[in-house]
Amino acid sequence: MKFFYISKGADEQIVSGIIMMGTPPELEADPYVDAQGDWVKMAVLQKAAHEYTQRGKFVFDINHNFEGEEFEFDILESYVVTEDDILKFGVELKKGAWLMTLKIDDDDIWQKIKSEELSGFSVQGTAKSPEN
Repeated sequence: MKFFYISKGADEQIVSGIIMMGTPPELEADPYVDAQGDWVKMAVLQKAAHEYTQRGKFVFDINHNFEGEEFEFDILESYVVTEDDILKFGVELKKGAWLMTLKIDDDDIWQKIKSEELSGFSVQGTAKSPEN
């Protein structure tokens, strides 16, 4: 999902964005569906977000294949929005959005973010469907 905040300060190098959307219980009849046609319950996403954040690092796999160079960045903020909210960035977030803010300490990656060559987060993962 596209970054919604990129710091303007030359030495800050902070970026925020939505990692993925979880569907709250009241919307499960019409869930938030991703580009692959999958969806996740908000409670499951909250558990995954907490476990991921405990690692303290976010791994960027630029090529999305885990065969190229990977970069790890410090997680400054990570949470799942529990109520519809307007952030200080002026972006409306929906209940169920997993938000993450990172400190980018690699100048080449930072330039790619600023030029929008890298424009957002993309989550790779596996899950079991309820039918399995």
